[in-house]
Amino acid sequence: MSDTSESTSRKSFEDIVYLWWTRLHEETQLAGDTYPVRRKDAAELRRATTKEQVLLLPAYHNLRLLLLQEDIDVDRSKQTEQLISLAMICPHIRHDDRESRSVGHAMGRISESERPAVSELRFLKLLRCESHDALTTQLRRTIPLTGKKLPVKKLIYDVLHWDARIRQQWAETYYDCTVLS
Repeated sequence: MSDTSESTSRKSFEDIVYLWWTRLHEETQLAGDTYPVRRKDAAELRRATTKEQVLLLPAYHNLRLLLLQEDIDVDRSKQTEQLISLAMICPHIRHDDRESRSVGHAMGRISESERPAVSELRFLKLLRCESHDALTTQLRRTIPLTGKKLPVKKLIYDVLHWDARIRQQWAETYYDCTVLS
C-alpha cells in the first residue's frame, strides 16, 4: 500500500523542471531545500553558450539531482542532451504564459504592432530544427521576441518530446493566431 501512495506522490520530469524554473526567479529558499537555486544561477545559465559551459554550472547539477531524487534517470545520453537544452532555454523565460494553448500560440499571438510576436520566417526556422542543439539555439534567439513570456510547462514537454507531432501542433496554433486575426 505504501508503494502506491509513494508512486502517486512522485513528480514528473516536467513538474520538477518547472519547479526548478520557478525557483530560478525567486530570492527565497524553501525550508529543507536540499539543492538551493539562486537568482545568479539563472544569469549564469543565460550566459552559457555551450553544453560544456552548462555542465560546469551548479544550477544544472541542482536540476539533475532534483530529478535523480525522484528516481528519474537522467544519465542516459538522450535525456542528458534534453536536460542541458532545458537548462539553457528555461532561464531566458521570465513569465509563465498560462493563457496560451501552446508555444506556437504564444509565438503567433498578435502584438500591439498588429503583427505576430515572432515573425513567420523565424517561426519556420524553429520548426525546421531537427536536433536539440538547433532547437536550443533558435529558442534562445526567439524567446526575447515573445516578451520572455511562454507557457513554461508546455515548452518543457515539447522540448522533451520534440518531433513532427509537436511541430505540427505549433504550426497549427501559430497560424490560428496569425490567420484568424
